[in-house]
Amino acid sequence: MNKRFPVLSTVSSLLRVVGWIVAVVGVIYAGYEGIFEPMLPRHSFSGQNLVELITGLVLGLFGLLTVAFSEVVGVLFAIEENTRTTLQ
Repeated sequence: MNKRFPVLSTVSSLLRVVGWIVAVVGVIYAGYEGIFEPMLPRHSFSGQNLVELITGLVLGLFGLLTVAFSEVVGVLFAIEENTRTTLQ
């Protein structure tokens, strides 16, 4: 946690947690709705399953991008801290 920017540090941590949750749920959703459900008896792969598969994959990608954004904030904190120690 950055002492100079506690709110931004908290938001970054929350984004990291939410991003991982969205990524995992998206991949599980894509796996179940797009792959496992069509294999069940009396089911077939239809256009709706394709849409659900793509939706899950997009959710997984969005979650990973959210985690990456929170990591960028952490890198900027590290750069700021290193710059301050260098200038002193």
